[in-house]
Amino acid sequence: MFVSAVCKTRNVCLSAGLLGLVTLSSVCLAQSTQAPKRRIAVMSLDVSQDARFKAAQLGVQNDLGVSMGDLIINKLNADGKFILIERSALDKIIKEQNLSNSDRSDQNTAVKLGKIAGVDGIIIGSVSQYSGETQTTTTPGGHIGLVPIPGTKNSIYTVTVGVTARLIDTTTGTIVGTALGNGVSTKKVGGLSAIQTSGNGISAAMVTDATTQAINQIATQIESSPLPTIAAEAKAPPSVVAPTVAVVSTTPKTPYKGVVADVSGTTLVITVGTKAGLKVNDVVDVQRFNHVVKDPTTGKIIRTVYDKLGEAKITEADATSAVATYTGTAEVKVKDQVSSQP
Repeated sequence: MFVSAVCKTRNVCLSAGLLGLVTLSSVCLAQSTQAPKRRIAVMSLDVSQDARFKAAQLGVQNDLGVSMGDLIINKLNADGKFILIERSALDKIIKEQNLSNSDRSDQNTAVKLGKIAGVDGIIIGSVSQYSGETQTTTTPGGHIGLVPIPGTKNSIYTVTVGVTARLIDTTTGTIVGTALGNGVSTKKVGGLSAIQTSGNGISAAMVTDATTQAINQIATQIESSPLPTIAAEAKAPPSVVAPTVAVVSTTPKTPYKGVVADVSGTTLVITVGTKAGLKVNDVVDVQRFNHVVKDPTTGKIIRTVYDKLGEAKITEADATSAVATYTGTAEVKVKDQVSSQP
């Protein structure tokens, strides 16, 4: 009996120990397979005509769509789930592509910009409502004996902010998440001691409160959406366990070439990506067309001569575009050629 009890006790302990190891193993596996942060861009929001008009009545003088876009960027960045790119970088691409405010909510345009910017996902959206309303009821006065009693005025002031947003996967061009934010801030003022904070009773604090509610709702819903594809891995082959001994590949490099689509200081966006064989950390030559050489007999072009401006190292890449850091001294311009080194 005693031996049997001991065995049972040992079996229980062994089972508990194994369960603990399995649990610990599961936790470690979950941590090791945690998805990397996605790079996200946020376009300035489109603003409905009604929302723009009523925002002006509330004292909003700046571009409401730009301001709301910045608030979404700030909130998502503070939450830390995504890597956000600066709006100024996106604005530069928009200017280079000769796009207008009317393109803010266009899905195809957003995908194009996202690919050039090298992001995994891009958020577009609109401000559908931005209004302030007042409801007032008046109670007439009266008399108690010979004593007059003044009437009372009761008012309810309401600010409503409505925002919609979509998260688009720049690799597939599909919508992976939608969000709807509806912020409402209400203030009741009434009785003989009613005090209004402004001419119409709607304060700046109410506008801020309603806007913050809407933005927080948008961020929460976007963050709970499925993650967009990592652009640089969109068409990557299945991973293979590499040997520990370094092996020098004898496979010749596939040559590729493209052109410069955007220049921002030393940062270049080029029109060639992983689909052509380009990889992160590749070094490419940056060149400018000089002239063509023709066969003097047939007039056929036999060679094109380029002047080398410098080199650039690839830092990010997706299927059809890449971002590179330029190290040359000559000025680079849009449409200059880039090509792989031998």
